[in-house]
Amino acid sequence: MSMKKNGEVTGVVENDPNGYAVIFKREEKLSSNYYYEIKLHGHKPIARSCKTDQKSKAFNIANREYYEILNRLENEQNLVIPTTEKLVDLFDEHLKSRVVEKQLSDQNYKAKYYRLLYIRKFFGKTALDKLRTVDIEKFINYLHTSHKEIGYEDKSGKRYTTIRYVNKKGKKVTSKRPIRPLSPTTIKFILGTLDQLFDYAIRNSYVNKRDVPEFDYKSEIIARVPFTRKEIEVIEKHLDTWIANSRDRNTSISREVFAAYVMLLRYSGIRVGEARYLKWRHYQPKLDKENYLLEVALHIPKSKVKKAKGRTVSIHPDVHKYMAKLQKVHARILGREPHEDDYLWISWRKKHVYSYKQQFKKYLEFIDVTHSEEIENEDPIPYTIYCLRHSYATHLIEDGGDSYFIAKNMGTSQRMLIEHYDKSEAVRHGEKIHGSNAETQKAKKKQDNIDNNVIAPLPSFSDMKIKDVEGELFFVSEEKRLLIE
Repeated sequence: MSMKKNGEVTGVVENDPNGYAVIFKREEKLSSNYYYEIKLHGHKPIARSCKTDQKSKAFNIANREYYEILNRLENEQNLVIPTTEKLVDLFDEHLKSRVVEKQLSDQNYKAKYYRLLYIRKFFGKTALDKLRTVDIEKFINYLHTSHKEIGYEDKSGKRYTTIRYVNKKGKKVTSKRPIRPLSPTTIKFILGTLDQLFDYAIRNSYVNKRDVPEFDYKSEIIARVPFTRKEIEVIEKHLDTWIANSRDRNTSISREVFAAYVMLLRYSGIRVGEARYLKWRHYQPKLDKENYLLEVALHIPKSKVKKAKGRTVSIHPDVHKYMAKLQKVHARILGREPHEDDYLWISWRKKHVYSYKQQFKKYLEFIDVTHSEEIENEDPIPYTIYCLRHSYATHLIEDGGDSYFIAKNMGTSQRMLIEHYDKSEAVRHGEKIHGSNAETQKAKKKQDNIDNNVIAPLPSFSDMKIKDVEGELFFVSEEKRLLIE
């Protein structure tokens, strides 16, 4: 059998009435790998690399591919492997169908759609089976530098873009917006979507698993470090100064809400996404028979997007003084006492605030705590708002807290907690989360009316206030002064 190919045809792998498959080497290619060509009657020849220079393996690969293509023909599947651009469109249609079937939320679909735009733009019309590990590495480098292709650069070296839009009053507005590089977490999510795209192609037989390059997208996320105890003290200490330096009343109100937000994350260790939709009914103190404040419970509602179960988080009672201040701020903003269904985090315009990431970054610059200390000649890692959660876990473990209860409080597993947060050998069983006084813990467990699995009813905020009496904080409810321990 003669082949119009450069190189020597080494043999026929399969020959039957349906077609044939042969393996050969190409002279013009620098690689020593074998190639195979499959020809089926009525279809164009399919030629690809065997990705091996061993003749026996090449025979097996070509033979397997021959029968797989015959099987795809019997199932009326397309033999042509789509380009990445086409596959993105097919995957997008698949995601839309999942939204219609209510298997995927609109919010998740929009996030995946914007991630697919990066994949579509970079890979374009490259066939999926042509992608190699080096292409993935180039794509990662592109994600790190993609912001430099947008907008313009000013004298200071910062990049900006001009946005034109029509405001609520119907006027055309032109604004200057800064362009920031993609965060490590965003890059991780884009690579995760690329991995889902490959899985979709394999499930629908567009490509074989061995033709898809392997990569570990989870390693792209930047390492997070906890704040030191001294830095936590600085963060807590200068919140009042941050509020006092506000340029106007509205900024002051926003910063007062921000202060309560920071301290709630600092004392609870909950995720930023979990704190986003908290309402006043989720914040509930636990009292004993004599109405002494034992602890504060925070109920994390069930997530509709990730289908995560709700849970009750135990928080140190010290957080209550910040929440009491937040209640007064709400009263000033709304002109009334906050209701149970009011969001905790609102702006001076009475609108729900979704994120404080940028404000937290500005606050860290204000107190000059932006990066971790340099360790073993490594570059310092920038702090983010997530580091409050990391600090919560690390410091409790260092103090000898029970890893099981800490993991349960944080909504994670013990294994993940020890792997990512345990920086010491101080993890011991039998000690409580917020301290090591076993006698106090046993005394609290004897309270018959306290059930740790049930959220206590929320006392009326109008009957509860924080007062400073002779240097001590007291909890006042129904004309009783109760000492916060």
